[in-house]
Amino acid sequence: RKKADVEKERGELEAVITAANDAILALDKDMNIRYYNAPMALFFDQKEEGNWGKKIKEVIRNQSIIEAFEKALKEKTTQRVQTSQELSIDSTIHYFEVSVSPFFDEKRTKTRGAVAIFHDITEHKKVEKVRMDFVANASHELKTPLTSIQGYIDFIKGQQTDNGELKEAF
Repeated sequence: RKKADVEKERGELEAVITAANDAILALDKDMNIRYYNAPMALFFDQKEEGNWGKKIKEVIRNQSIIEAFEKALKEKTTQRVQTSQELSIDSTIHYFEVSVSPFFDEKRTKTRGAVAIFHDITEHKKVEKVRMDFVANASHELKTPLTSIQGYIDFIKGQQTDNGELKEAF
């Protein structure tokens, strides 16, 4: 019965992971790949199955992601990192917010591995860049006429006499 319960929980967990839109990657304590879902396979140009047991460095070349895994395993704490990666699916740079969390043995004394969730924030970064460009352009467009107006004000101030009347310009 216990085996059936474990199988049921495993099936439920696999359903949740399969349904996730974010890429998920699980490693063992030796940095070998234990599991990844379909978005992970798509993002990092891997087959749906088959790379289990490979070292993470054979699949991911991004040093900040590798360091996050190493730190999570060593310090036994969740690590978060934002990074970018060129993806082969569309040959463009994608931005990820990666959260790497260790998982432990039954007694919670030893780290058994770590799991990472790769949340693609590329669209958010694009919108943020458009907003920043708009603000920079609007600021420039407002400063240009204000500079001219300030110049006219300074000129008029220079034409005032001590009693506040304007001098003759010519």
